[in-house]
Amino acid sequence: MTLTTVLTIVGIAVWAAYAGRKLLKSVHMLQLNSYRNLRLWNWYKSNIKRTVRVLDVLPLAPLVLFAAGAQAAGTVLWIAAFLLLLLTMPKEIEKKKLVYTARVKRLLTTTAIVLVLGAGALLLWTPIGFWAMFVVALVPTGVIFLTNAINKPIENGINDWYVNDARKKIAQHASMQVIGITGSFGKTSVKHFLSTVLSQSHHVLMTPESYNTPMGVTKTIRTSLQPTHEIFISEMGAKQKGDIKEICDIVHPKYGIITAIGEQHLETFKSLENVKKTKFELAEALPADGVAFLNLDDENVADQLRKSNLRCKVVTYGSRNPDTDYFAEEIAYSRNGTSFTVRRRDGTTHAFETALLGEHNIQNLLACIAVGDTLGVPLAKLAIHLRKVKPVKHRLELKKSGQLTILDDSFNSNPVGSKAALAVLAQMPEKKILVTPGMIELGAKEYEYNYAFAEAAAKVCDYIILVGPKQTKPMQDALQAVGYTNYRVAKHLQEGLQLLQGMTTEHAVVLLENDLPDNYNE
Repeated sequence: MTLTTVLTIVGIAVWAAYAGRKLLKSVHMLQLNSYRNLRLWNWYKSNIKRTVRVLDVLPLAPLVLFAAGAQAAGTVLWIAAFLLLLLTMPKEIEKKKLVYTARVKRLLTTTAIVLVLGAGALLLWTPIGFWAMFVVALVPTGVIFLTNAINKPIENGINDWYVNDARKKIAQHASMQVIGITGSFGKTSVKHFLSTVLSQSHHVLMTPESYNTPMGVTKTIRTSLQPTHEIFISEMGAKQKGDIKEICDIVHPKYGIITAIGEQHLETFKSLENVKKTKFELAEALPADGVAFLNLDDENVADQLRKSNLRCKVVTYGSRNPDTDYFAEEIAYSRNGTSFTVRRRDGTTHAFETALLGEHNIQNLLACIAVGDTLGVPLAKLAIHLRKVKPVKHRLELKKSGQLTILDDSFNSNPVGSKAALAVLAQMPEKKILVTPGMIELGAKEYEYNYAFAEAAAKVCDYIILVGPKQTKPMQDALQAVGYTNYRVAKHLQEGLQLLQGMTTEHAVVLLENDLPDNYNE
């Protein structure tokens, strides 16, 4: 074996070590962007400085030597360049690591085949091959675009098989009641609350965690649905028109809950009107003997109801609009939680108590009361069941950490939810601290909403920690405009939490509002 051959093999090895790590990063971002090339492309455009470093052009130097015919010297310099790139590759804190699902494994296999056939078999032993390898290391996202597109027909076929199998399982449970839940916010909380309430008298299955996509719902049905289940609660998420209808075509719900509608995921929905129409795909999918439970406190739900011609029965609830079928009144908050009275349209009333905080949770519980009552659970029993309801993790969850009381609302954030969280924080007598990266996926209105959020926070909080210098620029602008100086900007959440631990030994209440996924790291 010649020296040139040995050097070439070493050069390929160090390149593979560096390019492989960058390719895995691109696959990770693809996974976080729902395996959609368009969303990955939008992420790439917004994060090009994170994906392409200035040092990434170092391999151009050996490529110049290759062009001049200095093969051995070029290969040595190539090895040195990629070793330096490997040693200086930044280490990022990952909140959620790449999950090596079957789909990811298929994608990596296709990627390996493409690289071997492309840069390998055809170009590997020529200087041109090194140019191809340089491009792959420089822009690995382009390779993932290609291999994801190649695999798409395969993935669609696999998904169709899984979905059809789930449909068959649902069809075999003709007597099971299916309840769909959707909304721009509140749907996961309502799902957990409703499952707790109905599980006291029925055998209930709900979609776990945030399994609210067609494939998440399909997986739940195929792996968890048993003949003994009497009720299936399916959370239904959406990022574009038709998403809710697609899930409804799988599970065929008889009951549907629409918790609230807001300006969320506007990057894909484009307009609030599209969000409203998409959420109402659930109500429109219900049969004539079905029931749609609608939160009339939400003006967007009320507006879309007026525009719709639903064939199913409509049951309304709220804590502000008394012209509803279930109305919460006499609401009182304390350190132990909340008490309120529910008045039905027929005039009957019943008192309820809960450990939950916030008006939005009253609305969430009203949805559960309305569904439970419709399914034949007496209000007196529902009152007992509601005492067992606990906050959902990371959704205004109350925690203790030394002298700090944590209001963990880190799952996600939106204009209405952040306002509700600040309202709860404002009720606390202790020192008030906000830790947040702000809100995302609000399209052209993202700056406006984050600016308004910061203005509202300045009136409530004694101290604010903003996470992400670029992401929180609208909030920084707002705080400076109102003359608020008690804030700091952290590079990432871990640094923000370090600032929090070091800033006070006093009793304080900390609101953690939103925690962005890794594809929003700066």
